Order: sequence, then C-alpha cells, then structure tokens
Amino acid sequence: MYIKNIFLVIVSVILLSPTLLFFSNTNRDENGNSENQAPLAFNSKKPFEMFDNYYKYNFAFRTMLSKQYIRLKSDLVKVSSLPDKVVIGKKGWYFLGNSYNNVFSESLGVENYPKEEIDKISNTILEMNRFCDSLGVKFYYFPAPNSHSIYKEFLPVKPNTKPRRLDLLMDNLKDKVEIIDVRQNLIAAKSKNRLYHKTDTHWNNFGAFIGTQELIKQIKTDFPDTQLLDMNNYDIKTNTVNQMDLTKMITIKVTENVYDFAYKKGKEQPKSIIKMDTIDRIPVLVSKNKAKKLKGVMYRDSFAGSMIPFLNTIFGDMTYLSTSKFDKQRIIAEKPDFVVFEVVERDLVWTEFK
Repeated sequence: MYIKNIFLVIVSVILLSPTLLFFSNTNRDENGNSENQAPLAFNSKKPFEMFDNYYKYNFAFRTMLSKQYIRLKSDLVKVSSLPDKVVIGKKGWYFLGNSYNNVFSESLGVENYPKEEIDKISNTILEMNRFCDSLGVKFYYFPAPNSHSIYKEFLPVKPNTKPRRLDLLMDNLKDKVEIIDVRQNLIAAKSKNRLYHKTDTHWNNFGAFIGTQELIKQIKTDFPDTQLLDMNNYDIKTNTVNQMDLTKMITIKVTENVYDFAYKKGKEQPKSIIKMDTIDRIPVLVSKNKAKKLKGVMYRDSFAGSMIPFLNTIFGDMTYLSTSKFDKQRIIAEKPDFVVFEVVERDLVWTEFK
C-alpha cells in the first residue's frame, strides 16, 4: 500500500507539473526566446476557449517535450512525427510529404490526373511558346524533377510504374515545345555523385550542374556560339550542415555533406544583383556578363537558385523572375533572345499565363 501511494504521488506530480510550472518560462529556447503564444481573443459564446488555447500552446516544458517526442520517433522508431509534411525514407533520405500538392502520393503512382488538368497545363505552355515565337524569341520549358523521381529506390514504399503528371504532360507537348527533360540524365549520373540533398527538397550543386548543362546544350542548338559548362573550371569543396529544410520542418538535426562550386582563381564569376519588381512586387535577379552576348529571361522557383551561378558564366544579360506567372509585357520590355520557364515537378499545376 505504501509503495502504491508513492507511485500515485509521483504520477500526480508528473501530471500536474505542466500546470504548477505554467508561469516559470520553461519554454524558452537556447537563445532565451519564447515561442509565439496563441492569440488571446475572447469569445463570449465560448468563454473558456481562450484559456484552453493559451494553455495548449504554453504549458510548461512544451518545447522540450515536443522535441523529445519528435526525436524519439525519428531516431528510434524511424518514423516521421509529421508524416504529412516529411516522410522518412531509406538510408537517411527524407522526402516531402502530401501536405505539399500530394507529392508523396504522386511519387508512388497512386494519384489520378484528370485529362482536363493535363490539357490546361499543356495549353498554358503552348500559349507561352506561341507568344515567344511571335516575337522571334526562343522558348524553353524546364520541369525540374522532384527527388522522389530520381531517388525513388529510397522511398519507404516501392512506387508503381503508372505514368505520372509530368509523363502525361511531356506526351501532350512532344514535338510542340522545346522541353528540357533531365530525368534520364540525372538517373544516369547519380552513380558518380549524389545529385540531391538527402534532407532538403532541392537538388545539390552536382544535380544543378547537370540540369544547367542540359539546358545550355539545348540552347546551343539554336545559338551555336553558346559555350558549354566545364566542371574543370570549378574548385569543389565539401562542407557539412546539420539542418536543412526537410529536417527543419520536423525540428530535428541531421548532418549532411553539401558541395560548393567555386570558380578557380583567375576566373571572374559574374554576380547577380537582386531587385524588387515595382509592378508585381516579386524578387528579380539581374546579371550582366560583358564577355557574353546572349540575353535571357528565366521564370524560376527556388529550385533554380543553384543553377543561376552556372548560367551567369555562359550568357550576357540574364533576368531571373521568381514567379510562375508568365508576363507578356515583361518579355516585350526585356527583348531577350530566349526565355526559360523553369518549374519544379511538384508545382506543375501552378503554371500561369497573363
């Protein structure tokens, strides 16, 4: 009976400690900062809701307990604490989950793609191409593959062979638009170097180099004087990071090697200058390389960030627009020799033309 009472006291203390220590600042991080607290909006119809919300997000040791729960699941059980956001794959690979455009289900081949959806995306791309043709500007469509497509062997579930959205789109656009489909190039090269980050949603600099080189090869067919990339021009250094975007989403730290490409001594690499567009309020990067002639415009997302330093060395004036909205007036004003529309595979549905 005595042991039973001690046990009950210990359990009671554990259960009551979050309440007893409610005002003791136990949720401060290593920098002394507190988490954002839930808003205290009083609702007369639900008078206790305000306290319930506040307590739920501010009980004592919430930050510590949450982190320990997440680490327990990821380190011991090898399961993501937020599988809808991040899926833990094999051999240390992490993949974006279904909370973002159902990308995980699509990677497994269990999504259905209405013909109307594929036709809508195709028609938008064809409109872009026709508009550029009317101005004598070359147009290139560049769908950058998800890591799920290139490293599918590390997905936790074996995917089927059903055609994906990108496959159907490629079929629709075949022989109608210049498409830079780099999937097979990446799959062929991945035995030499890792091409994507294991704990991030993007490819690394090796993957970006291959993707950029294939784009430049296609542009060279239309502009023969275009120079190709040469990996011998770069010093490649390996650094380590302990948290990238996927592991940050589930608040864990995993060490990963990243590869930095730097132009060798004696070679000046053009820099991009960031500006803010005054009309659409989007970030615009501008690069000028006096040694090169061709002028290009690239519609891009974050996936193209690692391509930009490579492109800057090959072309003259480059304008990079962080938007999926293809703006006709922008092309008319810029008067480029070519336009690249880059979009990552998981965002194909967001393509717009205005």
